[in-house]
Amino acid sequence: MEQSQKIPPGSRAEDQSRPSEEVVHELVRELERLLESGQRPEVLDRFGGLHPVDQGEVLAGLPRELRQSLLAELDASVVAGILEFLEPGKLAEMVGGREPADLAQVLDLTGPDVAVDLLRQIPEEKRQETLEAMGGAAEVTELLQYQDDTAGGLMTPDYPVVMETTTTPNALDQLRLLGSGAEDINSVLVVDGQQRLVGSLSITRLALARPNFLVGDIMDREINSVTAGTDQEECARMMQRYNLSFLPVVDGEGRFTGVILAEHLVDVVVEEATEDMFRIASVGGERIAGPLSKSL
Repeated sequence: MEQSQKIPPGSRAEDQSRPSEEVVHELVRELERLLESGQRPEVLDRFGGLHPVDQGEVLAGLPRELRQSLLAELDASVVAGILEFLEPGKLAEMVGGREPADLAQVLDLTGPDVAVDLLRQIPEEKRQETLEAMGGAAEVTELLQYQDDTAGGLMTPDYPVVMETTTTPNALDQLRLLGSGAEDINSVLVVDGQQRLVGSLSITRLALARPNFLVGDIMDREINSVTAGTDQEECARMMQRYNLSFLPVVDGEGRFTGVILAEHLVDVVVEEATEDMFRIASVGGERIAGPLSKSL
C-alpha cells in the first residue's frame, strides 16, 4: 500500500552533520560561559549554526535563567522551529512563561498540533488570552475540543489533500504551491466532493501519470483510517500492525480531518510497552521498583 511510505510533512532535511551528545554537552557549557560573560553576539552566532533539534537540547541543558535569557534574544520563527522538534512534555517548560501576546506570535508559526500540545499545558486563563491573540486560533480551538489521548487530540490538520476529480498536472501545481513544505512528502491524500477520504496517491505515481489522467484514476483506494474519538493505543496498534508512518483521521461521515504521524505515537508505544512489562512482572510474582529502564 502506498500509505506505508515514509512521509514526515513539515520535517527538515538534515543536510548538516549532527553533533554527538558529548559535543552538545560541551556546547551547553560553552554557551553558559558566554552568556554569563555577556558575549551575546558570540552566543547567537554559535547557537544559530545548530540544527533545531540540537538547539532544543542546548536550551534544555542551560540553567533556567540563562535559557530564558537566550530565548528572549531569538526571533519568533527560530523559537517556533525549535518547538516543532521538542517532545510535547517539554513545550511549556521551554516557552510557557512568555506573555500571551508573545506566545501567540510563536504559536502562529508552529503547526497546529504543536500549538495544541503547548496550550494544554498552561493555565486556562492564559490559554484563552493566547488564543485571542493568535491569528490561527480557529483551527487550534477546534483541535482543543478533542481529548489528548484520542486520535483527534494527536492529529494535525496540516497535510496535503487533493480532490479525486483534479487532473494530475493541477495536482502537481497544488503541491508546488506548498514550497519547501512539500519537500519531504511522498504521498497525498485524496477526497471526494464532500471531503470524504477516498484514497491516497504517491508523488512518484502522480509525477509519472499522463496529463489527461485524473487523480481518481490512479489513486490507491485501499487506505486505513480512524475516527477522531479512537483511543490513542488503538491508533498505535494499527500503525504497528500495518507498518504505517501516518494514519488519516476522519469524522463520523468519513470526511478528512487530519493525520496522525508515527512520531506523535512514540510516547504511547513506550508507555504501553512499560505497562505490559509491569503486568508480566506482576503475574510472575516479581515486583518492579523504579524506572523500567533500570529494572531491565
